Amino acid sequence: MKAREYLVSKGLAKPGRGKFSKAAKEALEAAVAAGQKFDDYADGKVTPKVVIKAKTPEERAAINARKLKESQEKSAQINEKRAGGSDVLEPAEPIYGDNVKFFAYVNGKKTYTSNRNTCFHTGVSVQYCPCGSHQVIVGNGGYIPVQVEQ
Repeated sequence: MKAREYLVSKGLAKPGRGKFSKAAKEALEAAVAAGQKFDDYADGKVTPKVVIKAKTPEERAAINARKLKESQEKSAQINEKRAGGSDVLEPAEPIYGDNVKFFAYVNGKKTYTSNRNTCFHTGVSVQYCPCGSHQVIVGNGGYIPVQVEQ
């Protein structure tokens, strides 16, 4: 019999999990003193259900090496997919040069924006975006159209 089962039968604990009350702990001590044996009770404490064994440095190193290998394989698969061009929209060369500026009218005022802002339509920076009708996010969470200034 386990300690919790004994306490539940005496009405001093609830089935499942949780801490024991002071009265429940005293009842366990009295039962042990009277010769009652419990499967999960020793040295005045209820032993945990799961015992976690500490790993040796060699075991830990083997686990880390396995995780590193899995991560490298996953990265290689992602890079192979990207090399095929199936999920990447950015071309190798920027569409617009470094001297091009992007601007938008906010509340009637011309405001310049960074060429690194992400276009809403394609999800790439406006410097690389092929859509031609760029929209970028503004401070209030909305999107505004961006124009190109040569």
